[in-house]
Amino acid sequence: MTIPTSSPLASVFTLPLLPALFSVLLLSACGPVDEAPTEEVAPLTLSYNGDYALQVDALLAPSPPTTGDFDLSLELQVEGEPLEGAEVTLELFMPGHGHGSAEEPLVIEEGAGLYRVENAAFSMPGLWELRLNVVWDEFDAHIVWQVDVDG
Repeated sequence: MTIPTSSPLASVFTLPLLPALFSVLLLSACGPVDEAPTEEVAPLTLSYNGDYALQVDALLAPSPPTTGDFDLSLELQVEGEPLEGAEVTLELFMPGHGHGSAEEPLVIEEGAGLYRVENAAFSMPGLWELRLNVVWDEFDAHIVWQVDVDG
């Protein structure tokens, strides 16, 4: 199902974002020294008319984000169960410059509700939007995170 723009939930899926809801939480590095620190990006639960509750957890590395390649891991659940077989896409967009990334990120399903993003890079420092689209059954969610990328 597509969330109508007149729906009260439409503002959750588009800008402006609520800063408190989409604040970035830094995680401490507990692995070996050569592992890049990760940053949890906007863990959230979305629902539409009570039919579905979509839980999205995202980890971004390196942290803080810098120009160049980055890793993004997603865990998706519906009603507490892993979401498998969803069509998941990611668009990188720089609103201050009106352009996206030169390369199109590729989202790969790994099973058990886990998805990995490949071919993703921030081409310049500044404010970027990570525009995640999740289509499953009749659920169609559009989620936007803002990430400040260092040079």
